[in-house]
This record gives sequence, C-alpha cells and structure tokens, in this order.
Amino acid sequence: MTNYFRSAENRTRVKSRRTHAVCLFAPWRLPLGLVLALVGGGLAGAQPPAELPLSRVVVFNTGVAFFEHAGTVSGDQTVNLGFEPDEINDVLKSLVLLDLDGGKASTVTYDNREPLARTLASLSVDLSSNTTMADLLRQLRGQEVMVEEEFPRKGRIVGVEQRQTPIRDTSIERDFLLLRTNEGLMAIALDKVRTLRLLDEKLDADFQKALELLAGARSSQQKRVTLSFRGEGDRHVRAGYIREFPIWKTSYRLVLDEDNEPLLQGWAIVENTTTSDWRNVDLSLVSGRPITFLMQLYEPLYVQRPKVSPELFAGVAPRVYDQDLGEPLAETAPPAPARGRPGGMGGGGGAFGGGAAFAGRGYGRQAGVEKLSGTLGSTQQVMSEAGDVGELFRYHIDVPVSLASERSAMLPIVGEKVKCQRLAIYNPQVHAKHPLSGLRLTNSTELHLMQGPITVFDAGEFAGDARIADIPPAGERLVSYALDLETEIVTRPVQAKQRLLEAKLNGLALVLKHRLTRGLEYAIKNSHGKPRELLIEQPITPGWELSEPAAAEETTRDTRRFRVEVAPQETVVFHVKEQLVQEQAQSLTSISDRQISQFVEAPEVPAGVKEVLKELVSRREKLAETKATIKQATDRVAEITKEQERIRKNMEGLERTSALYTRYAQKLNEQETEIEKLRETIAELSEQANQQEKDLLSDLSAS
Repeated sequence: MTNYFRSAENRTRVKSRRTHAVCLFAPWRLPLGLVLALVGGGLAGAQPPAELPLSRVVVFNTGVAFFEHAGTVSGDQTVNLGFEPDEINDVLKSLVLLDLDGGKASTVTYDNREPLARTLASLSVDLSSNTTMADLLRQLRGQEVMVEEEFPRKGRIVGVEQRQTPIRDTSIERDFLLLRTNEGLMAIALDKVRTLRLLDEKLDADFQKALELLAGARSSQQKRVTLSFRGEGDRHVRAGYIREFPIWKTSYRLVLDEDNEPLLQGWAIVENTTTSDWRNVDLSLVSGRPITFLMQLYEPLYVQRPKVSPELFAGVAPRVYDQDLGEPLAETAPPAPARGRPGGMGGGGGAFGGGAAFAGRGYGRQAGVEKLSGTLGSTQQVMSEAGDVGELFRYHIDVPVSLASERSAMLPIVGEKVKCQRLAIYNPQVHAKHPLSGLRLTNSTELHLMQGPITVFDAGEFAGDARIADIPPAGERLVSYALDLETEIVTRPVQAKQRLLEAKLNGLALVLKHRLTRGLEYAIKNSHGKPRELLIEQPITPGWELSEPAAAEETTRDTRRFRVEVAPQETVVFHVKEQLVQEQAQSLTSISDRQISQFVEAPEVPAGVKEVLKELVSRREKLAETKATIKQATDRVAEITKEQERIRKNMEGLERTSALYTRYAQKLNEQETEIEKLRETIAELSEQANQQEKDLLSDLSAS
C-alpha cells in the first residue's frame, strides 16, 4: 500500500518501463475475501451507498482501458456505478472487487436487459412488429373498449373484417370493427372512429409499457451497477474493470540545431469520452497488443429445448408395505450432492462452493470465496508468464491528471536530447528526380518511442512533417521530412543479359541452368555547398541476388539501401547489379534442331549431353527421310490415279476394236501394276516410320 499511494513530490518525470504484463492491481496482494459474483441479490439493512471515486486509469492501444475506483466503506455498504448499456458487457466480463481490510465483496446487481422483442411478446399487447390499427384490434378480441364515433359506444371486440365499399366507378377495401354491445352486434368503420379506449386497466398498462419500451430502445440511458461489500468498521475497497476506450496517440517534435544536440519532445493524446470528470487520476499509457474481445453477457440468452410428449401407461394401484420389525430402523441418508458442469451455479462445484451448498445453505459460503481467490492467484502467474510471447511498454504519468468529461489532453512524455545524422533518402517510387531530406534518428533515451507523426524544425524554422514507427531504446529509424531540390538523380537501366551455366539430362528432359543479370545506373548531381550523404533505396525482387556492390549498407524486409557519398558540386555514377540463377526443364520432343545445334556448339554443355542431342538429330533425320519417301509414293499414286481418270474418259467414245482403245487398255494395266507396288511400298514405309517414332526417344537418356 505504501508503494501504491506514493507522494506526488517523489514523482519527478514520466516513467517508461518494459513489463511482461501490465499488472493492473499491483503492488498489493489479492485478499482471500475477493468475490466476483454477478448475480441478483442485495444486503438487507445496508447503509446508504458510498462514494467510490475514480482513482486510476490504464489506457491501452487496443481500444480498451482499465478503470479503478478506490475509497472506503463502513460496515455492510453498497456502491453505485453508472454505465451506458453498451458498456455493461465489458464490465460483466472483467469486473474485479477487492475489500482490503477484512471484509469481503458480496454481490453485484445491475439493471437487467431483456431482449426487446421477447419483452414485447410477453406483454398482453404485442408491438414487436409494425402494427396497424386493424392488427392491434385483432389482438384485443374479447376485450371491452369504449369507442368514440358519432357518440360513445361500449362493447367487446369480436374482430375486424374487410368490406368492399363502392365509390363512384370503383370500390375500395375498408376495415370494420365488429363490436358486441348491449344493443347487439354492430360494425363500425375504422376510418370513422375518433378514439378508442381500453377499459381493462392491466391491459391498458401493458399497452403503455410496450410503447415506453419502444421509446426507450431509441434512447441511451445509463444503467446502474450496484457493488455490495460486507464487513465491519471502515475498510478500503477497490473496484476495477475494462471498458471500451479510444486508443492513446503520440506526436513528436524534433528541433534541429547546428550547434546543439537535437531535442526530441513527445506528447501523448488522451480523450476522456466517459460521462464522468477525472479528478487527480493516476494515469498510465500502455503499448502492446493484449487480446480483447466483446461477448454478449448483458442480454439474457435463451436456448430452445426439444418438446417431448409424455408416455402414457396403464395405471397401477400403489401398495403400502409394512416395515420389517426384525431389522433396525435405517438412518436417513444424506442428500447426494448435486451434479452439474463446473462453473455453474446449482450443480457445478466451481462457482459457489458446489451444488450441495447451493441447495441447502445458500451460495455465499466461505469455501467458494477461497476457491475463487486461489483461481485469481493462478491467473496472476499466467499473466507474468505471457512475457515470453510479447512485451508491453508503459508510460506512467507521475503527476495526477484532472480532465473533464468529453475533453481531451496532451501530456508530455518525452523531452530529451537525441542523436541524429543528416542524409538524403532516394526512392524512385517516391520521387523520380529528387531525394528526400532526412535523417537517421537514434533513440538515445531510455524510453520506448511509440509510432506517430513527428514535426521537424531546423534552425528555428519549420522543416517538414514525417512519421516514425515504434523505436525501442537504442533503436534507429530513418525519417524523411522534405524534398531535397539541390540533389538531382537520373536512373538508367542496364541491358539485361542471359548466360548458360550448365546443361544436364534428367530422364527425357534437358535441364538448363541460366544466369540472368540486370542493373541500374544512378547518376547523382550534388548542387549543395556541402558534401551529401545519400541512401538509395531499391526494392528486393524475390530470387534476385546482389552482385555489385558486394553488399548493401542496409537491408529491410523488402528494400536494399546503398550508401553513396557525393562531394559538393560533383556528379557521381553509382551502379547496382543483380543476378538470378534459374533452372528450366525442356522436353527433348519440344527442342528444335536449331536449338540443338546451339547447344552442341556451347562449351557449357557436357560431351555426353552433346552425344545424346546428336543421336536425337540423327534419328529425326532418318524418320524425316522415311516420311519423305512415303510422301513421294503417295504423290505418285495420286498422279497415276488422276491420269487413269483422263484415260477412261477418252476411252468412252472409242470402239473396243480400235488400236487406240487397245493402247489405252494396255496403259491402264501397266499403271495398275505400278499402283500396287507403290501401295506395298507405302505400307512398308509406314510401318517403318511408326517404329522409328517409337524408337525416337528410347534409350536416349542412357546413350
């Protein structure tokens, strides 16, 4: 307690520290009487509610903040806190109560929120849908009403019906109220009714309540959460919870001076979006990514259960049996403990000391408190072990903060000298002609610098704006804030080249390894009166390796940076070359003879591979010769067939005994003999070509 309530005089500056987890309730120990019991209930005869002012706020950059209220209570006393309906879920998920001086937290009660549709459906008048006058009256069948038309009529609603009413050349549908009065049944046009009043007071009250619920659903009203503490005498109590809250932000100012070290000034921006004023609140700002989520705990949830029909059996008359007097009377067996899932109220053994305690003795048993205290103790151990996953960084504002509701504040968190190195940063994707004026910022403070905007002042004048990412102590970041118009850069690409490195056979595929080279040439002109240090940024292409220069000055995830010194009024040409070694497999069937001739002449191709390629060319040539012979024979058959058609046409007008007819017949006979021989040759050559195609790649990789 002494460490927690330290005096403001000892708080001299903002402290930033690394921690494996933000301990929201440190440095005091969790007492045995801690209870988180979010159930209905109250304390009979309790004193008027005590005040529990806000004492501590821890703001995270994940959209939540931890709020802690601290104060004193006397005896059995309650504390009221107000929240917006949307904030109740976070409170129910995270609320922790501590009674530090021998008492114990009892219960937490809050205004329930039934789902609106279910609440409306439970009333006598259901307004859950967009109800018309006719729909409303159909719900009220049998109810007694007073209807004001031409004169008052009292009766019970029978129903509503639609009738066709003629109007000039057409007809319209009109709703009529069927009313049972003392005079009998009558139909009253609804468009003639001026007023209609419910005579049943309970029904009229439900109608009014439904309208109020609909109106309340559109307005934001704070819900009251009542914390109950039980004990004797005056005691210190605390209540803490997580709620949705704007992330805190940072902004920086960097003042550059030729004669002095640069000054870095950082401010944290915090908004009080709550409905309460902060008065002397202990404020901490935490960076990191603790997991947080929303869960619906405030709205009652119902589970649909299956409907099961009861089984019907024939009735059996009960029998009464006398006791055996030869045996002693059996003692009453103790009730079996209720069974259920751990963590539930009635049957589980985790939340309130087990099912038997709840069934017979109530739920506020000390055993349940002890079990819950042990659970919270183990939770603290888990949080301290979470540092193996990631670290959090905290800024503690040493001066108590007072901030009115719906107001914002800038709080100084950094004000120290830092190390800076001036340079220019060139990235052609940012600006093709000029680099950016910048500097290399070294975090020489002991603080963790959060990401945010940074405004640069140089020689007492505004120099530009920039942004920085998170910088740990001793970390470095590049900062660019203006366009350097006195340095001009021209970029020229170097013609890409490809060279064969290796060739090998892998089955029936020729695997070729090539080296591709490409480059960029940077012509840098420095028009400054001073030497200029330049960082050239070049994107990294996956697979491409740097060949010139041997190494980059810096390498990020997707960028290489090269450092170049340029003298005043000088021009420097800087070369960057990259290479890519890649393999590609090409099937032997798809390689052209022209490519093969190039590979045979290439010195990088091994002799064994060349022999295989030569053999492939030889087999292709033999196959081509066979196919050429087949084509010649086929063409000769076509030529003879065409000549035979001419001869037969000429023979049609000749006498069979003529010499010319005999000559034509002899000619046809000779041609038929030649065709038969040609067809035999074509068949033989076709079989030969088929076999050559089959043998084209056989045993080629092994030859």
